[in-house]
Amino acid sequence: MKIIMAVLDGGSNPIYDSMRHYWDLYRKTKEPTVFVYFLKFSLDKTMFIEDPKYYMDESTSTLYQYGEETVIPGILEKTQGAIEYFCKNTDFEYFYRTNMSSMFDFDTMIEYMENNPMDYGGKLENAFDEYEFASGSGYVLSRHACSLFLDHYGEMEREHDLFDDVATGKIMQKYVKMTYIPRITFSYTEDPEILDLLENDYRDIYHYRCHSDEHHYKTLHYMMKIYNKIYGSGSTV
Repeated sequence: MKIIMAVLDGGSNPIYDSMRHYWDLYRKTKEPTVFVYFLKFSLDKTMFIEDPKYYMDESTSTLYQYGEETVIPGILEKTQGAIEYFCKNTDFEYFYRTNMSSMFDFDTMIEYMENNPMDYGGKLENAFDEYEFASGSGYVLSRHACSLFLDHYGEMEREHDLFDDVATGKIMQKYVKMTYIPRITFSYTEDPEILDLLENDYRDIYHYRCHSDEHHYKTLHYMMKIYNKIYGSGSTV
């Protein structure tokens, strides 16, 4: 099994740089099963001489796409571009779209995905009491589902007022079965049972959404705790 994990990256700022630091500590630990790439836009035309759309920086595992960083429609465009690029340039079984403030237990993830084949999965959320979508903090598309994503991308583009993950779910649910994947989230929580997961040996769930709040006051603290819990102690930002 080969998994392409594509991490939304908004560029250089102190918070993102520290988040990227934690990803760099463990992102290569499960190659050649899990390959992690950061996704960025750039308006530097000198990067796109050989290919007008894409530039892969192998030294940092960063896929640059020509364009400007935006939320809508930028994240959806960035995701579509990454799926198109990897479908064209490599073989894989799964494409996993996530973000900088998430952490993953790769061993548990690999075991889960080997035992639970799926086309489209993630932490399912409800949109307007009309349909479900997989949260953009981390969703999985099979290679087959990636082809469907590209085939029906125009339908997603027309959902101008929806966030990327909501638009994706609205369209993808028409064509593939959706699978619920458990996730731990630390957002806006003081729940002692949730916070206790930072210290104990609970390893049944592999995706940890460490985003604490809109200002990321505790995000890096949670990322450090999860990294030390899964991969070993002694890390500092």
